[in-house]
Amino acid sequence: MMTNDLHTTATDTGVDEDAVLRLSETTEVSPQQAREILKRHRGNFERAKKEAEQFRAES
Repeated sequence: MMTNDLHTTATDTGVDEDAVLRLSETTEVSPQQAREILKRHRGNFERAKKEAEQFRAES
């Protein structure tokens, strides 16, 4: 049974598109960058958020 949380809308890329948008909006990285970061962290939002924040700080 699936629940309505951030991990229920995974696409064929294996990444939750709701999480992509949330990461993109909260860290100001592009949706494509957010998708790639989430892939690297296997959907772990907190780890992905830390990396995205570091990425933005460096740019």
